[in-house]
Amino acid sequence: MTCFAQTPYWPELNNLSNMVPMPTPLRRGPWLQLEQTLNRIVTSENGLGVISGPLYLIDQPLSTSANSADLNPAAYFKVVVAENGIAAFVFPQDLSQTDQLCEYQADIDQIELMSSLDLFPESDPRPSSKLLKALGCS
Repeated sequence: MTCFAQTPYWPELNNLSNMVPMPTPLRRGPWLQLEQTLNRIVTSENGLGVISGPLYLIDQPLSTSANSADLNPAAYFKVVVAENGIAAFVFPQDLSQTDQLCEYQADIDQIELMSSLDLFPESDPRPSSKLLKALGCS
């Protein structure tokens, strides 16, 4: 998202991205590692797309009242889409700032199941070893 700084889209992106609370160790750790790496490799790729969001673990009926602490996401996901495939990550809320982003590689099916989203309804993207290597993951 930092690549949108100083563009006309920055205020909207900043507002939307700050609507969900993110723990500081995640924001300053693996999430930031991934953002910085994406900023670095975007020029060498023909184009990158990113889908990200919170993952909630709902274990109570929606009619049950919950305090605001219960509404924090259990994890956050990020899917990077390149011409040759995807790289997907799930970052738990309680990770350490010193954790490495590659430790949190995930399968797109896992993210779709956890989020109840069909991220690619008209295609079946496959993990890209080239993209993972560019992101510093082997």
